[in-house]
Amino acid sequence: MVRRVAGVLVLAMLALVPATEAVAAPAGGTTLDVRIMASQVELNPDGTVSVPLRARCSTRLDAFEVDVSVAQGGTFGSEILIGTPYPVCDGRWQRTTVTVSADTGTFGAGQASIGVFLGAYDPIADADLEAVDTATVRL
Repeated sequence: MVRRVAGVLVLAMLALVPATEAVAAPAGGTTLDVRIMASQVELNPDGTVSVPLRARCSTRLDAFEVDVSVAQGGTFGSEILIGTPYPVCDGRWQRTTVTVSADTGTFGAGQASIGVFLGAYDPIADADLEAVDTATVRL
């Protein structure tokens, strides 16, 4: 239930941000980007969805959370990565693939909406920063 509520909040937040590209963090010279590699999103035989991501963040940042959500009709799923080594904040692009399972049932062939949130802490500004990306894909 907590996963569903968190995922719905992430999708609601993403719906309010009119972005097809990542939103960069505002601090001068600070980079925080996340991108869904939409052309490489795949529906797996077990009904899960593999979502390839690229992310980068400035060396002074500490990335603490990545949330990936998939919505298809009435089917929803999300995967939240907290305390993982992705992305490494070294200023370079990092890649990973996150596999998302539906909360109930499975995903199927057809159109789906993908959302991703990347949160990072800036110790100099003593502030949390975020980057988001959304994509509509055909599974």
